Amino acid sequence: MTQTYLSLLLIISLVTVFSGAVYRFYRLDYFAVCLTFIFTAITFILLKKLGKVKESPNAERVTHDHVPQYQMPNAKYQIFLLTSYFLLLTFNFFILFQSSTSNSVISPWQAVPWYFWLTFFAITILLIAIALKNSLPQFVYFLLLTSYFLLAFNVAVIIFKIGFGFDPFIHQATEKLIDAAGAVYPKPWYYLGQYALIVIFHKLTFIPIVWLDKLLVPVLATLTLPYALYQATKSFTADERIAKLTALFALIFPFAAFTLTTPQNLANLFLLLIILLFLIQPQQNKLLVTRYSLLVTLSFAALATHPIAGIPAVLFVAFILGQKIIKNKKILTSYFLLLTSASALSLPLAFYLNNQNNPIIGAASDTVAKISWHLPQLFFSGTENFLLNFIYLYGFNVGIIIITFIIVGIIIAIKQTKKITRYPLLVTRYSLLVTRYPQYLLMSFPLFISYFLTKTISFSYLIDYERSNFADRVLIIAAYFTLPFILLTLVKLIEKILRQERTIQYLFFCFFVVLLSCSLYFSYPRYDDYFNSRSFSTSQADVDAVNWINQDAGDGNFIVLANQQVSAAALREFGFKKYYQIPSPYQGEGKGEVFYYPIPTGEKLYQYYLDMVDKNADKKTALEAADLVGADTVYFVINNYWFGFEKILAEARIGADAVQSIDEGKIFVFKYANPVKYPK
Repeated sequence: MTQTYLSLLLIISLVTVFSGAVYRFYRLDYFAVCLTFIFTAITFILLKKLGKVKESPNAERVTHDHVPQYQMPNAKYQIFLLTSYFLLLTFNFFILFQSSTSNSVISPWQAVPWYFWLTFFAITILLIAIALKNSLPQFVYFLLLTSYFLLAFNVAVIIFKIGFGFDPFIHQATEKLIDAAGAVYPKPWYYLGQYALIVIFHKLTFIPIVWLDKLLVPVLATLTLPYALYQATKSFTADERIAKLTALFALIFPFAAFTLTTPQNLANLFLLLIILLFLIQPQQNKLLVTRYSLLVTLSFAALATHPIAGIPAVLFVAFILGQKIIKNKKILTSYFLLLTSASALSLPLAFYLNNQNNPIIGAASDTVAKISWHLPQLFFSGTENFLLNFIYLYGFNVGIIIITFIIVGIIIAIKQTKKITRYPLLVTRYSLLVTRYPQYLLMSFPLFISYFLTKTISFSYLIDYERSNFADRVLIIAAYFTLPFILLTLVKLIEKILRQERTIQYLFFCFFVVLLSCSLYFSYPRYDDYFNSRSFSTSQADVDAVNWINQDAGDGNFIVLANQQVSAAALREFGFKKYYQIPSPYQGEGKGEVFYYPIPTGEKLYQYYLDMVDKNADKKTALEAADLVGADTVYFVINNYWFGFEKILAEARIGADAVQSIDEGKIFVFKYANPVKYPK
């Protein structure tokens, strides 16, 4: 099963790398699809042949202590557990599909009924019981675990019929344009992995690009992470029960990155697979060759998809290969020092150079960053009901919990290292693993330094609530490299639990089930008495509004002032239909481009929209936006969920040339004609 799993991952990573390269230097048409699969097939065959060499006596091996296997008491009990699990899982999916909505909502939990949590709690208990009995064939158990991950990772995909967030709509519009035209210019050096992968799958399967984009990361993570977690955990324990439970309980830490498809999330998935697969102890040379070639191709796939995860992925694989190839200790030490320095400096340098070389963001006002530091603080909840208090007691303190797991894991690793050093003839499951701990720390610590350096770089060209986004991404990448220590702590904790009497075991496992439920709740946007994620999903009313505007404006020269979800609906329906050129105020002469709907990244039209809703929704502000680009008509869109909706509605009516209500007042569209005529 391991060989099949690694081979499938190798094929996916090769397709990502070669399709991205073909797109960057050519275009994506059916000839490009053929080229991609020819390159993939040739490389895959060559790597498989390398894996068929005669097994070396020095091949990496690991011995495991004998652990007794536990069997089901009878077949009827086994059938009962399996049947109950699949029935309740099916019911959970049924609840989600019945709750899916095209209305504007902040959180999927606003649409999901309370009894979803009862059935989720039940299937988690059943999965734990099945893992503890440990009598099912490995493939069957991973079918169960994969189905559980599928449910956890796809709540938002099912609930939000049209979509959530803003970035996915931009990427989907780009992918549609690439599919239709073959390429989008100028071609970037990043995002290529996701764009090429989705367009090629679309050309082969004819599945709509929107659905491929929505499902790519949640489904790919579902298919790859459970087995990778299980195999990595087996490096710490020979007990199958503990390995299976650890793979499940890894989800007690929120997993929002795998619930939404973006290039960053896809690259993060590739990086996480590299981190986990390096822990696998291969038993044969062919597995060893496949694994090292897979690590290399996954690192290039991450780099082709997003540099924030791709650069650390490539550097980490360089660490791995250096230790494998370089035998001279002095050269190896110098090599590690060089890579460690690169790990600390590469991402801040990339951000700095990007800011300097971009004519829009490389402005004089963008040279000074406002640095704010937020250390983890212990949070005590006590203002709401018991259930919500407990959820946030865990969720708001999860950072401290993760740090505690990391520290405990490092202490355990140090003790294991000392034990192996003291008894060099002792061969256990840890003897090879302890030699791999330094690579993770040599990546994680420099990336924490990289995070602090990135905090000093200005991102003032972004809207204020997004300016810490890039530094936070670096911090998450640094935390990913501590995952082996988190898993090690989790393994030791489960080992201690299994040594207790059954009543204690049951209490602890019920507590883990509660934590899994809390993590699921925290992995998606929330709207409750403790927290408001604020951003609404794109609704059918948003789609109806942009279609009405498009029909009313026809081929006219117009712009729209709207929130980001209406802009997302416009991208979904019409792609990159219209841009205006305006004189660029940055770094000398030139032209800047403005999209005809606001894009919430500090772009000018969005600021005009904020002026309309936060200050005064008057005709003067709307016409100033029109004068910026030379438009004849301005449409101002206000959703009924916006704060101060009634006040904005009354202000906007004054001076409006036309008013249109959409979907029984869910949205109002105001039309303003610009009296200034511009030469065509």
